[in-house]
Amino acid sequence: MTALFNETARSVGTRNWYAFRSLARQEGWAEANLKRQGFVHFLPKVVVTKRHARRYVTQREWLFPRYGFVLLDLAQDPWRSVNGTYGVERLVMGRDGPQRVPDGVIEAIQSVTDTDGLFVPDAGFIPGALIRVCQGPLSGTLGTLQSLDGRGRVDLLLSLMNGQVRTTVAREHIEIVA
Repeated sequence: MTALFNETARSVGTRNWYAFRSLARQEGWAEANLKRQGFVHFLPKVVVTKRHARRYVTQREWLFPRYGFVLLDLAQDPWRSVNGTYGVERLVMGRDGPQRVPDGVIEAIQSVTDTDGLFVPDAGFIPGALIRVCQGPLSGTLGTLQSLDGRGRVDLLLSLMNGQVRTTVAREHIEIVA
């Protein structure tokens, strides 16, 4: 159970989710040390495709760079030790102590992640899928999905004028053809 929650901790009514800020590029280190200390934590990840050295590289990145979540009961858990955890800069604080994440926010994020905390994109939006552009000047054009990036854009190979053209459009401008 690396990045998610366990059911027994979640069922306790006095526990709430709190956000923490990690040190720069130390999210993995913070996650490992929180786990080692026994804290229930959640650091969602997303798969992104980036261009590097004239190649496309697919890798996992944190959904919220430098931020994660920890489940705490402020009356019982040693929450101040989260601030002293290697890789953690500090809990996000309010006037009276750690700032609680509003109810339902973490549960909504968890509902679109798998058991490893990896964000699951919309079903069917996988490279090679047959798509149709549904908005913009290319509306109605069929093509093949080539890749997705982390900014909500997709690379497409469209069939236009007896040829194929590579283009990039916003993710919300396409639909999967059944």
